[in-house]
Amino acid sequence: MKYKLIPAAVLGLLAGSALAQSSVTLYGTLDGGILSQNSSAQGYSTTIPGATADKGHLTKFQDGGIGASNWGIRGSEDLGGGLKANFQLQGNISLATGASNPISGAVAPRTSAAFNQVAMLGMSGGWGEVKMGRQISPLYYAVAFTDPREGRYFGSILGAMVGMNSSAGWAGTTTNVPLSTVYDDSSVVYTLPNMGGVTVNYQHTFGNIDGSARAGARDAITMLYNNGAGLRLSAVYYNAADSYTLPTNATGKVNNRVTHLGAKYAWGQFSVGAGFMNAKNPSGVPAGMGVVNAASPALGSTAGNSNYDTWSVGVGYTFSPALRLLTGYYHIKDKNNSANQSDLLAVGMDYSLSKRTTAYLQAGHVKNKGTMNQALVYGTPVAAGVTTTGYMLGLRHSF
Repeated sequence: MKYKLIPAAVLGLLAGSALAQSSVTLYGTLDGGILSQNSSAQGYSTTIPGATADKGHLTKFQDGGIGASNWGIRGSEDLGGGLKANFQLQGNISLATGASNPISGAVAPRTSAAFNQVAMLGMSGGWGEVKMGRQISPLYYAVAFTDPREGRYFGSILGAMVGMNSSAGWAGTTTNVPLSTVYDDSSVVYTLPNMGGVTVNYQHTFGNIDGSARAGARDAITMLYNNGAGLRLSAVYYNAADSYTLPTNATGKVNNRVTHLGAKYAWGQFSVGAGFMNAKNPSGVPAGMGVVNAASPALGSTAGNSNYDTWSVGVGYTFSPALRLLTGYYHIKDKNNSANQSDLLAVGMDYSLSKRTTAYLQAGHVKNKGTMNQALVYGTPVAAGVTTTGYMLGLRHSF
């Protein structure tokens, strides 16, 4: 639902002073359902003993099957001459409890935040757009742009990214991860004007660490192509220093490098998508959060040469305007240890009850070998080296 808040008194409450006419939109999505799978685990990290041990069958309420439950506020102010000031605030909602979700933090306990996904202020014009603050990384938008499963919570490139990170030692306690990224704090993203269907994004994330401009800093460039006739292409180069590293241990050494190429084509009722991603630690130094306290183990990889390839392919079919099928296959390979591999197949049916409400049924089968523990659904770990089959029935509503 949209509210155009014109009176100066109302704008003053939102912005702190009376400004020119602005447009403000309240929006959100609620997504949840029932998940059942034949294996489960208490955590992600394969470097913490017992975290990924098989705990057996799991049936639960799952918050998010297509995507997260969230709400947000976005708006813009027309400054004249084609120039606009823009803002966006967006945060997760736990549909299970109604609570806001934790924001990234170095160690537990993490701090909950109303806007743990996006807190952005920016400007746009004929020269493009600049956005500043905590943001969803252009890297994630790019890989989801051509993903056959659209970057969903259940069985998609998002789960493959989490699978690489958990195998590399990520404990699941922070959005600061060893490989790739979804969220970045303190970021500036510049988007060039669309040129012939091509959109280019450049991101720089500030480490905000005293004594070094490079410590904790990250840079990314993404290119997206949409010809308007069914063809999509995506490319990513991401280069980050001190990922999954405490600020006190940051040295400015690059330890998180990601490259990606993807393509998707739709014709008639059919679509097909494929992609390749490599994520590695080129530093030779183990990425880890360090020892949290004397009683806890180090959170991070024991090796300094993490290197994973991910291949994806899938097809879609639209049976009617209300009913469509999306499938995806995701293969992860540890290039340093061929015994660590993962293969996930996901299939899902969406039925649109209205423009805002969708019912869905999703199923997946993942075969993990060695230390791999690619999960069927984001936020619900599975056991390392164990084959898992699962199903989810859910409902999604946007407002």
